Amino acid sequence: MRSLACNDPLSCNSFACVMQMNYHLLLMTAHRTANLLGVLSLLVSDQVAARLAAEDPALSLAEAATLATLRDYPGLGVEALAQILRLSQAGTSRLLARLEAAGLLARVPSQDDRRARRVDLTETGVARADRVRESRISALQGLLAGLGPQDVQQLEALLERMLMALDISQLASDQACRLCSIKDCPQDRCPIACAVSQQGNPVAT
Repeated sequence: MRSLACNDPLSCNSFACVMQMNYHLLLMTAHRTANLLGVLSLLVSDQVAARLAAEDPALSLAEAATLATLRDYPGLGVEALAQILRLSQAGTSRLLARLEAAGLLARVPSQDDRRARRVDLTETGVARADRVRESRISALQGLLAGLGPQDVQQLEALLERMLMALDISQLASDQACRLCSIKDCPQDRCPIACAVSQQGNPVAT
């Protein structure tokens, strides 16, 4: 079927040409928006990693994520931590051994299964986990410095809508939130937790 738009839509005011131009403009805008989002996601990741490395150079990013995760979910097992951190069980065991040697956590037999071990932070580990979160929040707040209060509220609303629209599993949710704080974003207000529950998946507590 032949298009109703002419060969020179820039100088034509017909309905078909105007619609064609609007479509191409929307497409270009969507592509640019997606590109800007991609750039921002990399900058956020890089700046958070750089801040964590600068303020606690003894910790790797995976170790920092381990401490942050155990801060809100004490007693996790090696298998659960390995899935959240996207590491093998052997790699996770080596990571936990390093943190245990540093006095940041303890591995104790599980009360439910004496063959399994639960992982808990020590008092030193709790303090270190809090420092990790403070460093992360500081880096993220720096990215918001150029926005006014109303801009920040609008951005928060848009981010919530984007996250709630995700088709995401419980494991992917746990992985995405491994550096988050339940205190700042409780389960009943977490848009990713809402996205998981909307799909009929059980939400971790």
